[in-house]
Amino acid sequence: GANPDALAAIWRSFYLIGLLCVVMLLLYRWLILEEDTDHSAVLKRQQRREAKLGREALSKWRILNFYSFRLIGTGGNWFVWDIAFYGLKLYSGPIFAAINPEGDLVVQNGWLLFNNLCALAGYYCAARVIDIPTIGRKRLQMASFTLCAILFSVTGAIFSQARPGFLMVLFFASSFFGNFGANVTTYVMAAETYPTELRATCHGISAFMGKCGALFATIAFAHLQTDEIFFTCAATSIMGILLTAMFSVDLTRVPLSEHDAQLELFLEGRLEVYKGKLNAPQHLSLFERLVGRHGEYDPKWASKLVEAEKNRIDTERGSRQSLAPHSFDHSPSRHKRRRTLSSKSGKAVFPVVEEDRDDTVPDIVATSSSS
Repeated sequence: GANPDALAAIWRSFYLIGLLCVVMLLLYRWLILEEDTDHSAVLKRQQRREAKLGREALSKWRILNFYSFRLIGTGGNWFVWDIAFYGLKLYSGPIFAAINPEGDLVVQNGWLLFNNLCALAGYYCAARVIDIPTIGRKRLQMASFTLCAILFSVTGAIFSQARPGFLMVLFFASSFFGNFGANVTTYVMAAETYPTELRATCHGISAFMGKCGALFATIAFAHLQTDEIFFTCAATSIMGILLTAMFSVDLTRVPLSEHDAQLELFLEGRLEVYKGKLNAPQHLSLFERLVGRHGEYDPKWASKLVEAEKNRIDTERGSRQSLAPHSFDHSPSRHKRRRTLSSKSGKAVFPVVEEDRDDTVPDIVATSSSS
């Protein structure tokens, strides 16, 4: 048999390796890594917005309420998926012991290793197809939940009658298709669904809900038989199908700066002005389409808005100059500066309009892009 002390030393050593990696990352973050220009631009925009609108208008609760239904999509799916994912990972040893009771420790660990390789293959396959427009995040997640629901249901139904080899095939297939979709998309969609200033917060909330699912599985699965574990995972996969269909949004090929433009106009109380890609039907959830929780969509809205605001500011300047021609400040700091931000995909350009003393134009407005 295995030496318990040796096994304890092995799993503790894995925790130590993980701790060392985290410490090195923190040291690199604190001592070496410097903030990029995008971060400083966000801080500058926050300061101008706070001076203009006040703290009350910038309440985090008000902003999170605006994204509450999308949090149901990202956090809810992460919750139900982590019940199955962590539950099966944590109890994979007992599960393999139940499937193949004759196997010794080396044999069981060999099957666990092969199962992890199947999961890794699923990750890489998901990375290859997730950006294909005809597939995208939402379809990939729906397919993953659907296939896992079928595989878990079949495994639970035939667990006591089927041969160990066939049960292992089903288990390995569920590991592959779980990672070829839900285990990747729940992370990616939570990172792409929110604006820059809220991305870490909302991603963190979604991840927290996922870990609540993992905690639930850790506690609940200890009281279930192996076939009941698979039926529970099938039920959570079906819940994932429903949550994905109702609340998830597919933002494949949507520039992240579209979120920043929408947030800026929302905080200014001019959300109806936003008519960008986030209002396009293909980038809305079924819930948002059913209840009308969206605005109009105009592919050229941003260029029209920038031109209209530019003309309005020029008109106001002309009026002030005609009223006080000798006191008008011609210094460069009074003139509007325009620069461009390119999306990471390189498909769109986002003009940023900055105004030092009359900041009335949203800081980030996404132009109509052909991406």
